[in-house]
This record gives sequence, structure tokens and C-alpha cells, in this order.
Amino acid sequence: MFQILSDGSCDLTAEQLREAGLEIIPYYVSLDGETYLKEAEELDVREFYAYCAAHPEVFPRTAMPTVQDYMTAFERHLKKGEDVLCYCLTEKFSGSFSCARTAAEMLRETYPDRSILAVDSTLATGLQGLLLLELSRYAREGHTLEETYRRGEEIKRSAAIYFTIENLSYLSHGGRIGKLMDMAMRCVGMTPIIRFGSGELYPVGVSIGRKNAFIKVTQAVGKLIRQGVLDLEHYAFALGWGYSREEAEPFFKRIRDLFTERFGRAPDFVPIQIGAAIGVHTGPHPIGMGFIEKA
Repeated sequence: MFQILSDGSCDLTAEQLREAGLEIIPYYVSLDGETYLKEAEELDVREFYAYCAAHPEVFPRTAMPTVQDYMTAFERHLKKGEDVLCYCLTEKFSGSFSCARTAAEMLRETYPDRSILAVDSTLATGLQGLLLLELSRYAREGHTLEETYRRGEEIKRSAAIYFTIENLSYLSHGGRIGKLMDMAMRCVGMTPIIRFGSGELYPVGVSIGRKNAFIKVTQAVGKLIRQGVLDLEHYAFALGWGYSREEAEPFFKRIRDLFTERFGRAPDFVPIQIGAAIGVHTGPHPIGMGFIEKA
């Protein structure tokens, strides 16, 4: 037997985790730069976004789970005779994977007969969540830890999310894009359209205004559907938002309509409220759609 774990950047709810038999090791979040609270356990994501929206001049911080956090979580299962398979936020965004790998190496001396595998998901937020849900189902079908790991390596390469944010200030503050680009786009009132996959952010367009940005993201998804890249049989899908699901609903409706027009029905989208580990880079208003090949 083995247990699938993840750091908290997968952004699955307690109910989603429970139903899938998954377990997370949470990130820490600081609103004041001094006090760090465990996300979800000590600071609700809605509180985090409400603070960001009310204090646009403040940039909250996150801290990854510690080596000890991982050791404690891993050992809980190792003592029960269970192996461990743990997925972490892309190494290009965080040192979480490094901490998990160190914890695994340290525990192998104590549990030489157990398998302890830490994995760089190369993904984040809803994409990481989709990967975990697919691998959880795959494992429940009777596949071994090694088989589940290999399937995860295959399907994670297919994952991508198309999204928009209010502006580039958070990405600029975190060094993800240049401050000059941020200033230029603010001056002309542009909203960015971004694709994320395999640990990389790619700008795929800009739009004047928030509503037009939603339309452009929808068009990008529609192009993938027309090209036959996406279908209901081979892919799982998620709809993600930050602070306001109400603002996101018109965009979600357009996405559902696209699938209904092409396939006669929309997929069962996994709802993902994007958490603080990514929210500190996007700001409070990310909205998008992600997908991954089914396991």
C-alpha cells in the first residue's frame, strides 16, 4: 500500500482531498511579513484574498513546508507500513520539492524497506490538483506506486492552463516578469493573457480590459478544441478563480458553452480556488481554465 501526498499548492479543498484519499502538507502565508500561518489550517484562502483586495499596496509572502513538516507527514504513513509518493509545486517556483526530497533521503535510513518518492510535479495550483486526482483514481484501480509514478510523468507533460490576471504588478514584484513590461502595460491599460505548463509562464496575448481578456482566453481554449487537441474522453478539466467566483462565472459559462457546442455537453470541471502559494504571484484576480490528459 502507498499514500499519495502533496504540498498545499495543489489547491484542492478538504472535501476533494478526503474523497480522493489524498493528504497535503500546507504552505505558510504571511500578510505582514512577520507572522506565518498554515494555509487552509490557520488562514482561509478567502481571508487571504480579501486582505489582498483591501490592501493592494501590500504583497503577502509564502514559505514552503519545511523538511521537518515533510518528515512528520511521511513518517505517519511509514510507521503504518505504507509507502509514500509525494508531489510538489514546480521547482521553478519554489524549493518545496527540495525539502521533500531531503526529507525522503533522511527517512530512508530509518525505513530502508519502504519506498519514499518525492516528485517535482512541474505544475501548480489546479493543474497539480488535476494530476493528483487522476493519479489517485489510477492508484485505486490497483496500480503500484512505481506504475502510478510513471503514469504521472507521462500525463503531466500534457497539462496547461490559460488564464488572465488583473495586471502584472504581482508577477513583477516577484521577479516573474520585468518591471518595465508591467509599467508599459499599465500605461496602455492592457490585461495579459498567460499560458502555464511544464513550469513555465508564456504570455500568449494581451487585451484592453478585463471582459475582453476573458473573451481572448475563451478563444484560445476554443482553438484547442477545434484543432482536436482537447476532447472529453482523454482529458480532465478544471476552472480556477481567485478572489471572486461571481466575477468568474460569465467566463466559466462561455467555456462550458464551447464544449457543449462541440461535444453536446460540457465536462465535469473540477472547481479550484487558486491558493496563496500562487496567489502571491498573480494577485487576487486570476481566472482561467486548465486541463490534463487522463490517467
